[in-house]
Amino acid sequence: VRLIMLSHVAHWCTISGSQFTLMPLLASQELGMTPAGIGSIFAMVSAINVVGSQLSAQVSDRFGRRLTIIPGLSLITVAVGCVPLVQDGTQLTALMACWAVGSAFVSTGPTAYMLDVVAPGDRDQALAMLRACGDMGLLIGAGSLGSLAHATSMQTGFWVNSIGMAVTTLNIALNATEPKREVTEQTKLK
Repeated sequence: VRLIMLSHVAHWCTISGSQFTLMPLLASQELGMTPAGIGSIFAMVSAINVVGSQLSAQVSDRFGRRLTIIPGLSLITVAVGCVPLVQDGTQLTALMACWAVGSAFVSTGPTAYMLDVVAPGDRDQALAMLRACGDMGLLIGAGSLGSLAHATSMQTGFWVNSIGMAVTTLNIALNATEPKREVTEQTKLK
């Protein structure tokens, strides 16, 4: 449970720090993108998440939570680390599409994982804790990565974030076990 909470903090820290704070600054200041261009990237990311989260939930329910969480975190890790290497808006858009696929795969896994491992009477508390972890990530990400980028460079902010995500992903891959789920007629995919 702690590892899943940690991954949730890291994911939302990355969203607020790298995606919501640093990426738009890099896009406008270094790539010369307009607000409309940056907005279209966010719209694309949202569309991929809307469609991808449904697929992620189906894969997670059928094949296991780790099969969506670990590849999703891995895609995000690589995408964040590659952002400083982009040369134009087209490359950034393609990279953000990959990032969005990773986010879509991570979107449903932690919640389902938590519901699988806690007792039914504790589910409301577990979901509240998971939500608080996401909010903590939002709180930490923007300020810490923004300050780091201001003190060093935006590239450093992305790379430090990517290293943190890599450590989190590796920790999950090595230490988080697939929860045992009771499959009943009501929980089978139709």
